[in-house]
Amino acid sequence: MGYFTAKAMTESGGSLDKQLMYHFTGNCYPPLPIRLIPTAKQAIERAKEGKYDDLLELPEGVTHKGSNKATVRQCINGWRLDAFID
Repeated sequence: MGYFTAKAMTESGGSLDKQLMYHFTGNCYPPLPIRLIPTAKQAIERAKEGKYDDLLELPEGVTHKGSNKATVRQCINGWRLDAFID
């Protein structure tokens, strides 16, 4: 489990939504809530553009260090999304 499982998911095709759902629920421990998927997709898109310092608004009820916003870098690192960018 981990990076190599996520990377295999990206190479097997299927929608990004399904890949992230599996990643969050089956590849992360503890599992992450699937309501993070839209923000994760934004983080992936902006990371591919090199915009790691952009701030993203987190879903209602989710905070990062007391804020309802997090940088693209924090989302990528915290949710282990690097396999979806490579």
